Amino acid sequence: QINKDLYRRINYYLMFGIYGYLLFIAEWWSGSSMIIYCDEELKQRIEKKDPEENAIILMNHHYELDWLYCWMVADRVGMVGNCRSFIKDSLKYLPILGWAGNFNDDLYIKRNLEKDKNRM
Repeated sequence: QINKDLYRRINYYLMFGIYGYLLFIAEWWSGSSMIIYCDEELKQRIEKKDPEENAIILMNHHYELDWLYCWMVADRVGMVGNCRSFIKDSLKYLPILGWAGNFNDDLYIKRNLEKDKNRM
């Protein structure tokens, strides 16, 4: 039997490696930056990289890189390796990221409630 805690700990670092590579490209190579506007309590938690709680971020894709911005926010609080997503089903075949999502417990949806409600 597989130890779930050990699997998730190892998977955290593997996902951090993959997502971190994309964050490197997005931030360093492209020269982009992110400014987060928030209250003082959240600012202190971000600086300590101590999220203290879980969060759900809902995004409606207006741009192709919204998912990358979400990972940038997660990286600021030290949680990029723990990101989970609802993703269009066809993306599970995407090399590297699609395959990694399978190991990361991402949920692939077909955008049909009858087909997807058992998965969600």
